[in-house]
Amino acid sequence: MASSIGRAADLPKEIQSLFCGFQPYRGGDDLLWALNELCNGNKHKFITPLVQVMERGYTSVGGYGRPFSMPNPHLWDSAKNEMVLISFGPFVTPNAQWHYDFDFFPFIAINEIPVVEGKPVLGVLHDLCRKVESILMAVEAESKRLGIVK
Repeated sequence: MASSIGRAADLPKEIQSLFCGFQPYRGGDDLLWALNELCNGNKHKFITPLVQVMERGYTSVGGYGRPFSMPNPHLWDSAKNEMVLISFGPFVTPNAQWHYDFDFFPFIAINEIPVVEGKPVLGVLHDLCRKVESILMAVEAESKRLGIVK
């Protein structure tokens, strides 16, 4: 970490040490590492790392003639860019009839960033904001202590 200080090389050693103490690498502060991974992504394709899935709120199914299945939880297939909500098996009777009523609500999760993958995007963003705020407060406090800012 100390050899990767880069653009912060002109800062006082105390601030550099503070930065190193945040452990912004995988295996250190994984959330801070995930923030860096999100920031290093292609900004023009920001929506690409996000996956929209659906959560089932209410379900009513009735009928006869062929089996069905509903995965719980529904799983996003990133290779196919799809999610199976319900699947009906082969016809058992030619007069098969089904009546169904579903209530789904959207769930958006981060994708392709291992530490936060599959977690709700609003919760992740909230945690990232708190992380950034705590870092800014620590840098400000150390800068005041050193007399760099008032």
